[in-house]
Amino acid sequence: MKQSHVRYKNIVLNEQLCLLAAHKLGIEIPESFILRAQNGILNDDNVLFASRRFDRSFDNDSRMIDGLKMPYRLHQEDFVQA
Repeated sequence: MKQSHVRYKNIVLNEQLCLLAAHKLGIEIPESFILRAQNGILNDDNVLFASRRFDRSFDNDSRMIDGLKMPYRLHQEDFVQA
């Protein structure tokens, strides 16, 4: 989940738009959506960007801790940070 950033106007909307554009081009994307953090006008101050973790996986043999399955971490290379 990400919130808007004071220096980057509409970053939440931009991120969702970029993912949807990538999907239209045939690129596999994680499930994502925009959440309104509070009632009122939809603007940068009250929206959050949420996406499903794509770098975790659950298998039948996943370890259990306190009744919860522990996910496997899938290696991802982030070329923006590389």
